Amino acid sequence: MARILVVDDYQLQREMFSKIFSLEGYNVDEAGTLDEGLSKLAENYYDTIVTDWHLGFRGSTRIYSEEIARRADKAGSLTVILTGTDDSTGRLASLLEELPNVRKIDKPAAVEKILRSVER
Repeated sequence: MARILVVDDYQLQREMFSKIFSLEGYNVDEAGTLDEGLSKLAENYYDTIVTDWHLGFRGSTRIYSEEIARRADKAGSLTVILTGTDDSTGRLASLLEELPNVRKIDKPAAVEKILRSVER
């Protein structure tokens, strides 16, 4: 079964996604910070990376979310970016155009939509 990395600083959200994917038979690793996520991505191959677009504890975290998406894209992985806010800067829209293996999910999202987002 596919291997998924979930990167989210909000513990309940991260655990919820991990549980959903685990119950469906996916192998799941978690990271609570972008640095931890990048470290895991450097050490392991993941079929899918699910990351929050805004991580609340740091200033320009979108840059790091973009870096996760770029690294995953180079490895041929799918990246799913979760967002609960609008894309007023157009940065996420640009990333979606630039990298073909990036998908966006608006929060809150139904479990079925979350599961469909990680399917190839």
